[in-house]
Amino acid sequence: MHPQALSPSQKRKGRRRVSGAGLALLLAFAALWGATAARADDPAAQGRLTTLRIGFRPIEPLVVQASDGGLAGSEVALVGEILRRAGFSMQPVSLPALRLTIALASGDVDVVAPGLPASHEGIYPTRPFLVYRNVAIALRPLEPPPQTVADLLNWRIIAFPGAHRVLGDAFRDVVAAAPNYHEETQSPVQVLMAQRERVDLMVGERRILRALVEETLPNIKVFEYPLFTPNLYPIYFRRQDYAGRVDAVLAQIDPSGEGFANKSELPPADGNEENPGQ
Repeated sequence: MHPQALSPSQKRKGRRRVSGAGLALLLAFAALWGATAARADDPAAQGRLTTLRIGFRPIEPLVVQASDGGLAGSEVALVGEILRRAGFSMQPVSLPALRLTIALASGDVDVVAPGLPASHEGIYPTRPFLVYRNVAIALRPLEPPPQTVADLLNWRIIAFPGAHRVLGDAFRDVVAAAPNYHEETQSPVQVLMAQRERVDLMVGERRILRALVEETLPNIKVFEYPLFTPNLYPIYFRRQDYAGRVDAVLAQIDPSGEGFANKSELPPADGNEENPGQ
């Protein structure tokens, strides 16, 4: 039995059907190629950004409450950018300073920044990169003005918790011999005691003390004594491989190990950094 011959009009319709199917196939390939190209340029689309819960202790102006209920501030922005370059996004969590280590050890958070956790198995620091520039600040000029850390022995001092451990051996010697040394958890109390002349000097991170004084005693002149070398702090992870990914980024952007105090100090992200998550 021979197949039925097609009329000229039926042949033209068949060609149109084939042409329409081919066009649809080409459009589908084009859409797929475009989506693939977009994913290649977008880490989030590729699923490369792993979200981490990161604990910060609130302290102005480094970590502040944002208008949307989240956290903002110079330290939040800096840590967030470092994590992003390592292939992470972050979910900031506000915690009291004394709770940071506990929350990290228990798994309530994945990272803390910064912190001074006690020795604990399963806590992994990055290389230090958060710069704190500690100074001594007075609300009146001191005579004679202190020229070295050892000179602080002659003055009444209030400092942040743990200052005697992190500000160097010379300061530790001063603390051991000073009859009028006090460490205070509540930072505004430092300014209040200086205002009431119960202490001569406040010791702490420059940005924090300056912000406290400006908020409590606007327009007052302060006298600043930059006697301390900068302190660098790491951030701490529950996972060693995640800490390693951040270290890989820091090795590229901070080879000298000088660290950063603000996001603006970071070198541009030029796209040549390796993605440690790949």
